[in-house]
Amino acid sequence: MARLVALDALTHSDDACAAAPRRVVRGRGPAGTRSAHLVVDGACTPSPGARIAAAVPPGLSERVRRLLVPLLTCALLVVLAPAALADPAPAVATAAPVRYVALGDSYAAGVGARPDPATGDCRRSAASYPALWAARHDPASFVSVACSGATSGEVIARQVRTVSADTTLVTITVGGNDTGFGPVLAVCSTARDDETCLRAIRGGERAARWIAPGGLISTIVGVRLQAPGAKILVLGYPRLFEPGPDCDVPGVPNAVRREALNRAADTLDAALADAAGRFRGQFVDVRAAFAGHGVCSADPWITPPPASAPAIYHPTPQGYRDGYLPAFEAAVTRPWPPGPRRVVHRRTLARHRPDRPHHEGSQVPPPILRTHLVRRLLGTLLVPAALLATATVALADTDRPRTGPEVVAHRGASADAPENTLAAADQALAQRADAVEVDVQRTADGHLVLVHDATLARTTDVERVFPTRALAPVGTFTLAELRRLDAGSWFSPAFAGERVPTLAEFADRLRGRADLLVELKDPAQYPGVEKEVAYEVDGLRSGVVVQSFDHDAMRRFAEAAPEIPAGWLFGGRPTTAQLDDAAAHGVTQINPSFRVVDAALVAEVRARGMQTGVYTVNDTDDMRRVAATGVDRIITDRPRVLRKVLAG
Repeated sequence: MARLVALDALTHSDDACAAAPRRVVRGRGPAGTRSAHLVVDGACTPSPGARIAAAVPPGLSERVRRLLVPLLTCALLVVLAPAALADPAPAVATAAPVRYVALGDSYAAGVGARPDPATGDCRRSAASYPALWAARHDPASFVSVACSGATSGEVIARQVRTVSADTTLVTITVGGNDTGFGPVLAVCSTARDDETCLRAIRGGERAARWIAPGGLISTIVGVRLQAPGAKILVLGYPRLFEPGPDCDVPGVPNAVRREALNRAADTLDAALADAAGRFRGQFVDVRAAFAGHGVCSADPWITPPPASAPAIYHPTPQGYRDGYLPAFEAAVTRPWPPGPRRVVHRRTLARHRPDRPHHEGSQVPPPILRTHLVRRLLGTLLVPAALLATATVALADTDRPRTGPEVVAHRGASADAPENTLAAADQALAQRADAVEVDVQRTADGHLVLVHDATLARTTDVERVFPTRALAPVGTFTLAELRRLDAGSWFSPAFAGERVPTLAEFADRLRGRADLLVELKDPAQYPGVEKEVAYEVDGLRSGVVVQSFDHDAMRRFAEAAPEIPAGWLFGGRPTTAQLDDAAAHGVTQINPSFRVVDAALVAEVRARGMQTGVYTVNDTDDMRRVAATGVDRIITDRPRVLRKVLAG
């Protein structure tokens, strides 16, 4: 019987990993049974970043996006070598030794199946599907590093390094924590009304559509770099509840909520299956195996309430034995590799939507993996450390180095050009901003325009053109009237004639060269503006995040466009309850004032699967302090200065 070996010391330095001896020990177990286990003395195998850092040519780097970086505390570099996504080697012959590594979260660890206390907070169990398969099939080596609560970021940072070049089989179960389904279940178990639960579920589904696929793809690529020939199986999640109106189990959500939660599980599985198939992984669907055995059934294979957390809503030992294990065994015997690799259009990768058709492109030549693929997929979960450039790797945008957090130009590069104008957009691009923040309001005739203040008095010559309306609200002017105003001379005569642009004009000016951070200004003054902004930005070529101080408006925005990333702005330090509320509504960014941010707040935000951005940082000392807290993005009027500070 294969013995489960827990590797808890996964945070050692890469030097320590490189020095760690590794061996496979075979022998006899109890009652003469055969035993095989992998021994790693004191450390782990090197991470991809350590193995390739020495090859980084001086001065070369890449702007890498970080959208979903939950608890990614170890710098992990994915090398875009041809082997990363090339077709894997042919399947290992049946007689060849199987070397198996299991990665993932609590569903792979076996939290609901009497975990071994010796595995600590990771809560691994000998009754989990990886351990059961290893016990039955006696691989040459087996190690499970699955850990309760793991996000895809943690799997990449702490678990993928356990895979080695001789690994032949890897299983992955990850994505549930990326989508925040734990908090969603908590909300649905306690909310007084159905709508509160359903809003939380919609937020989780939104994360399942565009966060979870990127995390899984990054994990697969990391595994493929470590073990190009390994068979990669992605095991999904079961539906938690048995369909039907009746349920005698106390503490479970009502029928409406249970049905919606099951649909959310379907959404997550569909997104993971599509992502796995596109990037040379094999998805293993366990939903059919669990049919008839959800919570509320006569024979549940899911731990129901009132079990204590974290076992609640996890598979039982029988669920692993009769649900996961047969599906796993069947998948192992399927032919490998699967059919031809497909390449998806950039925008599909950037914002994955399983419910929309994908654009197919010509296959990328084996030596080439374009930079936009990194930015939109791998960059979502990788902390930039360095970039390997070899003669076989073609890179774009190499003139845009990136160190530390993203640089976001506040209302454009507003220290050097009039705010919220096309000139400010040009300056932001010239100063190599990663994204540009703008403020959106609506004209009297329904156009979305960029103005920060409630009136036009400070940033235009409205007092000269419309002397009786100088203090009139922005929303009382038509677009034609705004076109008559000079929005540049107040800043400098050099910008005379600048106009108030529309949101579409500004986005077109960026032309995909920088992302767009859109703030809804006073949305309560513009009923329905959330849907209008959602419609406007849905087709933009730039990556888009929409944010506001008005969290009720952002909830409405999430309902209108659950696939578009959303941020909540805070004037002060957000409370734990506010962070939980944001996570339950699918928020991806928490953006407070830089004055209240510290490393503890950044950790709290990341623990909930979100990112942290801060505004508005213009002093160089403040820039250094804020960057040291680990924030994901910094909003500044001076992107060129911030870029120099981050470069050291």
